[in-house]
Amino acid sequence: MPFIVDFGFAHGPQIYAVCDGFEPPLTPDVELTTMLMRGRNRFDKPGEQSPMNAARIAEIPHTLYLKEADKRGLPDVICGTWNTIVVSARLKDKLEELEPERHGFYPVTIKHKGTGKICSAGHLLYLHQKPDIIDHDNTLYAGARNFGEQRYGGGYERAASNDFCLRRVTSSGKQPHSNDAYLIHFKEGGLKDRHLWRGTVGKPEYFKSAPFHPDSKRTTYVDPLCQTIFISDELAEWIRAEKIMGWDLFPILDKPVDWGAAQFNK
Repeated sequence: MPFIVDFGFAHGPQIYAVCDGFEPPLTPDVELTTMLMRGRNRFDKPGEQSPMNAARIAEIPHTLYLKEADKRGLPDVICGTWNTIVVSARLKDKLEELEPERHGFYPVTIKHKGTGKICSAGHLLYLHQKPDIIDHDNTLYAGARNFGEQRYGGGYERAASNDFCLRRVTSSGKQPHSNDAYLIHFKEGGLKDRHLWRGTVGKPEYFKSAPFHPDSKRTTYVDPLCQTIFISDELAEWIRAEKIMGWDLFPILDKPVDWGAAQFNK
């Protein structure tokens, strides 16, 4: 089964780096920002995908500044401004080996903001793969608090009532409050040849939409699961073997959704 990853060090060595912005800066009004942050342009309707064209590539930062950095070195994954992802050369090379030409990588020089010292070279990751492969009926979600007696369980209605909040569960033999795994199922064949991808709610009606601002004629569309990042079991094994730092790995349990719901609907 695959894993969910997030920035952090809870399950590994705590080598850290604190971002202090890019040059040129990424700002909320630049469409490139949401493409790098969420894998899609905020103005893309469900099913659309804006191209990473020459104009947008010209806006991509060339330098990442760090406020703080561990003296022992840098992690292989750094959280940049707006939750963008900067990866090391060895992680980039592994991803290109596993999934050639599937992701975008854009070089950045990593410098210390105070001294201007070059710390390393990295790559901004454009992670735009969002396959519709989650089996939502058999994935454990936390519904809204007023959802009903069976707040926890599967299904689109429950998921949408609480912005598709995935419910962490316990591994076998541990207490429920340990919150160390997720219970997610995927559509048959959906995991084949996949190693790094974003989640998606799939159905267009479950995207959140809103006017860009009160006087705007443009509409923004947000996929509630777009910042949930999955990796394959094979990639997770390599990350652990090579001591790749910067991502915490959360396992996905191969259990019935009713098993997970029973722990919390009490």
